Amino acid sequence: MNLRDQNAPPRRFASPGALAFVLLCFFLPFLGVSCESPMGSVQAQVSGWDMVVGGEPSVSGTGAFAKGEEMDASQMPPETLTEDGEPIETFSPLMLLSVLAIVAGIIVGSIPAKPFVRAVGVASASGLGLLLSLINVSVALADVPSQESEYGVVVSAGTRAGFWITSLLLMAVVGFAVFEMVVSRRPAPAAPGHPGGPVPQPGHTPPPAGPYPYGPHQAGPPMPGHPGPAGPPPGPQRPPMPQSPPHNTGGPAAPAPPPGQPGAAPPNSPRFLPPGPQDHR
Repeated sequence: MNLRDQNAPPRRFASPGALAFVLLCFFLPFLGVSCESPMGSVQAQVSGWDMVVGGEPSVSGTGAFAKGEEMDASQMPPETLTEDGEPIETFSPLMLLSVLAIVAGIIVGSIPAKPFVRAVGVASASGLGLLLSLINVSVALADVPSQESEYGVVVSAGTRAGFWITSLLLMAVVGFAVFEMVVSRRPAPAAPGHPGGPVPQPGHTPPPAGPYPYGPHQAGPPMPGHPGPAGPPPGPQRPPMPQSPPHNTGGPAAPAPPPGQPGAAPPNSPRFLPPGPQDHR
């Protein structure tokens, strides 16, 4: 198993978990529009999910627009209504596509694929979701410019905390995915052992890191993992000396083996008799 994959399970679900938290942050206000008039002020806030499903914005007001006061289209500031007298539509196709991209990033980040493939999928989906969210907010703010109308109503629009939190989280997920891509392309670390040496076999005991307790000239057991001390090299061996025939002490000579037997002299070879007592006259 690759040593680099030992910590893969915790990192594998980091990006999908962060993207799931981003979807929860879509309940926070993304955009806000405030209108001030002599009758009072009105503030409308739209969350991310309001722009995904076309929900109604949360409206709060002061003065004539405070809670408890009935408010119809004729009493609302003209800047909050369309040309037909209806409230401005909050549904945004770009925001819906952004949510779908984030959901795709969660699915891709959860599948048991190679780390590089998961990182590429998560980075692409998160980056696309972030880009669509930025475009959606830019278009929405461009449609509601800050101005003072002829009715004496001051209109101001801007982003809210939910937009910034989700944008920062998506950028963090993209950065983490890029980091995963770089780490997954690195070569695997070398196996434990000496540099360039053989890989230790299972059951092999490496030598201790500390000094050996016995001195170089003291007798002691060999170090673990090392053979014992070798003895002195053998000296040159002498060739075997030829054996002389047995000396006759005066007794009868041993009969010669018959021809063809081991130790018999070849035919027509001179025979040498051992010296006997008759030679010493």
